[in-house]
Amino acid sequence: MIWRLIVDIYEECTTAYPVVTHIFNGRTRKEAEGYYEAHLRADAFLRGCAVGGHYEHDFSCYAVKRWEKAPLGG
Repeated sequence: MIWRLIVDIYEECTTAYPVVTHIFNGRTRKEAEGYYEAHLRADAFLRGCAVGGHYEHDFSCYAVKRWEKAPLGG
């Protein structure tokens, strides 16, 4: 089994559904969280929405995180 950290990004005009979903997999929650933290440094859009609540000065957005377990390889 693997852990999946799923991060849904919502924009101000699309609060009914996420516009982007990121999935970070790991054998442990800590491993998956580490991939998420690394990606935050590399992805300005994810970082802006997850940390700052907006992307640059263009629009408001936010991230919702959730966990699930999945079979390895599926």
